Amino acid sequence: MERIDGMEERWKKTDGEKYGIMCNNLRQYIAAKETRTYNWKDEQYGDCCERNQNITFISISACVLVNIIFWRCKILEPFKLLTVFLHEFSHASACWLTGGRVKGIEVNRNHGGCTNTVGGNRFLILPAGYIGSCFYGMFFILMAYISKWTLLTSAAFLCFLLLVVLIFYANNIFLRTLCILFLAATISVWVLCELFKEDVKYWPLKIIMTFIGVLNEMYSIVDIFEDLITRSTPESDAYKYAELTKCNSKFCGVLWFLVNFFFIFLTVYLIGTIHVKQFDN
Repeated sequence: MERIDGMEERWKKTDGEKYGIMCNNLRQYIAAKETRTYNWKDEQYGDCCERNQNITFISISACVLVNIIFWRCKILEPFKLLTVFLHEFSHASACWLTGGRVKGIEVNRNHGGCTNTVGGNRFLILPAGYIGSCFYGMFFILMAYISKWTLLTSAAFLCFLLLVVLIFYANNIFLRTLCILFLAATISVWVLCELFKEDVKYWPLKIIMTFIGVLNEMYSIVDIFEDLITRSTPESDAYKYAELTKCNSKFCGVLWFLVNFFFIFLTVYLIGTIHVKQFDN
């Protein structure tokens, strides 16, 4: 009996040790699995919710809100003319790229425009206006956050475009004054960012470029919706493209509307994937 009792005690002790070892192994396995899962997320997605990216998305949202509030105000007039110019310049660029010749570009005070072309591929020239506006919107937003040099390049490009609108398309004192004020403000912010780059890290200039990019994206949406979907006029790009392709003009408008939303989604996606950080001095 004593021998049997001793064997039972040894078996109980052995089972307890085995149970403890199993628990320790299970805890180590769970900890290792959690560590691997965390590292996998870091490798795949990076730090997509860091502070600088949160500030970036807040800045974009604020620009959208400001544009909505002041959409009908004259204070946005120079920048709306700028977006119209970019729309027409996109038509001209498509004409040049397809071997055509541009006779002239017109931008009207009522936010209308016209590009007189000879030759080129009309299948590419007609949709290039709205697609180009979407592209420039994405261009200004992304260039503001990739690096310091892309930000400064886009700022110089903006100043050049404001000068073009000021010299050729602002036909009254009010619009010229607004163009001069915004041009002076952009250059002043640029200079201040250079002088105090240790403190501000170019964020004020980023906000301006983000504002321009957001305005281009929003103006393209509104223009497509008003001119191509809610009403079809013989002067609209959709109507001319419908005549060229034998499609319905509203179908063309909806198609370009979807393309515009694709550019917006792509912009947000790229902002979420790039590592937004403070620029080096």
